[in-house]
Amino acid sequence: MMSEKGTLAYLSLGSNLGDRFANLEGGIAHLRESPTIRLMHISPLYETQSWGDTAQPDFLNCVASLTVKGGAMQLLHLCQDIETRAGRMTRGDGAPRPLDIDILVFGTEQIDSPTLTIPHPRLAGRRFVLEPFADIAPNLVVPGLGKSVATLLKQCPDKSWVKRIAEVI
Repeated sequence: MMSEKGTLAYLSLGSNLGDRFANLEGGIAHLRESPTIRLMHISPLYETQSWGDTAQPDFLNCVASLTVKGGAMQLLHLCQDIETRAGRMTRGDGAPRPLDIDILVFGTEQIDSPTLTIPHPRLAGRRFVLEPFADIAPNLVVPGLGKSVATLLKQCPDKSWVKRIAEVI
C-alpha cells in the first residue's frame, strides 16, 4: 500500500558471523539513518537453526516493518549497501554472513525479475522468517500467496528450531 508517507514494506534481517547482535543493531541503525526509510516495528529477536547448510553457526533473526519513499529496487540497493558495510562478501543462499537483509513484502507489489522477487520466493517455507513476521504482522495477507502470515506459519513445512531470545533488539 502506497501513501504520501511511503510504501509499507517488511524486511527479514539475519546474522550468523561475528557479533550477531551487533551486526543486527548496526543494520537497523543504518535503516534508521536513511532519509527514505521510517522504521515502524521490529520483531522480537530469535535464535534460529542455520537453514540449508546446517554445518555453520546458528543465526539471530528478526523482521522489521517500515515505510519506504521510493521503489522496491531502491530498497534492494539500500539493503545490499548495508550488508556490504557490515562485511558481507558473498551473495546467494546458504553462505554464512555477518548480515543478510531480505525484502519479504513491498506494499501490494508482486515482482519477478532477475534481480528481485517479491514477495520473497521462499517466505512460506522458512520458519525463521515466519515466526518473527507473525509477531508484528500476523494478519497481513501476503500478496500473491493469498494467505495471512499467521496461516503461512501454521502451514510451514520447515521443522527447524526457532527460539525467541529477546523482546527488543
